[in-house]
Amino acid sequence: MDNLQLIKSNQQSKYEEIIEYLSQDNGYWLENDIWDAIETFFIGEKISNMRYIDFSNIKNDNLKNEIKYFFLYKHKEKLLTNKGILRLNVSLKHFSEFYTGKSLLELDREKTFIKWKIF
Repeated sequence: MDNLQLIKSNQQSKYEEIIEYLSQDNGYWLENDIWDAIETFFIGEKISNMRYIDFSNIKNDNLKNEIKYFFLYKHKEKLLTNKGILRLNVSLKHFSEFYTGKSLLELDREKTFIKWKIF
């Protein structure tokens, strides 16, 4: 039972870190489910006629914030190009229809990847 509480506690602290990270830029990332690329603190322009990243199809708030964190972290750390991050928007809608879990923190990567390939 203690291990279960430890895992839950660790997941909670991870989620708190996510919320803190998304609170940057006056909470823009946390408060908005549609991010506008032309915001000066984001990309600052449209790229290849792409302007928005839309998280509104993800109904579970915990999952939505975890995915927002992924996008923001990859953007701020320059692990994805601006075009690359905007192109991921297309996959978001499909992922929101596919993934039924409540959190990425409990994701079985191998099983999920196999299911994603046949989705």
